[in-house]
Amino acid sequence: MTSSNVSTETDNSRDSSRNTASNRGDTILRADAVSVRFGRLTAVDEVSLELGRSKILGLIGPNGAGKTTLFNALTGYVPLSGGRVV
Repeated sequence: MTSSNVSTETDNSRDSSRNTASNRGDTILRADAVSVRFGRLTAVDEVSLELGRSKILGLIGPNGAGKTTLFNALTGYVPLSGGRVV
């Protein structure tokens, strides 16, 4: 999985910079530059995302892209090789 920055906001207001989840304090999950490595294999490479309260986040990609590994890292099932989950 390559680096990505996922936005979960779909607010239609004119000034969306004031209405981000983090500005309202509605962030329930944030991942900053999360990486997971198994030996020399990098399964997840510096993924960042933010999920706001009452929002739906989709994670799509081909088989072997690291979707399950990212989910397992976010839930603490596998240890992070880098980054942080808040």
